[in-house]
Amino acid sequence: MAIFDAAATGLATVASGGLFGLLGAVVGAGAKYLERKQKAAGDREERSHELALLQLETERGDRDAENELRIHQADADAAMRTGSYAMPVTVSGVPGWVNAVRSLFRPFLTLALNATAAVILVLLITSLGDDSAPIILWLSSEGPATELITYMVHSLLFAANTATVWWFGDRALTPPGQKNA
Repeated sequence: MAIFDAAATGLATVASGGLFGLLGAVVGAGAKYLERKQKAAGDREERSHELALLQLETERGDRDAENELRIHQADADAAMRTGSYAMPVTVSGVPGWVNAVRSLFRPFLTLALNATAAVILVLLITSLGDDSAPIILWLSSEGPATELITYMVHSLLFAANTATVWWFGDRALTPPGQKNA
């Protein structure tokens, strides 16, 4: 019966880790949405100011060719600015290997947690048919060491599931043009 209790607790841990990871992905996507919305409002205000200035210059009526040139130049500047926003941002003064390690940390952590959880799952599955297997004897025993190891296994399953759902959930909720930013 202790095996079924441990399995049920493990499944509950995995489910709560998934929900926690999904919550993290949704919160991250919401923050990104609010940031983009605020930036768009600022850009809109800046553009409306520039547009008002261009309209005043156009209303004066002098030098139409020069006004056209300025309008095209403003459009080109806006296109360049938009293109520069799409480029990945690097922190100045930080070596490239630091950014590489930073960008690989989340995939490494997710892979390491899931690999460790897989090894534990394989050990559990392979020992289920053998009543004399050490892991079965351990699961049926009582004591503080058993509780601690059970807690560690549940924490690992929770962390692995949280990392996986958060990573893939965050990637799924990020617009295609910003996945490398």
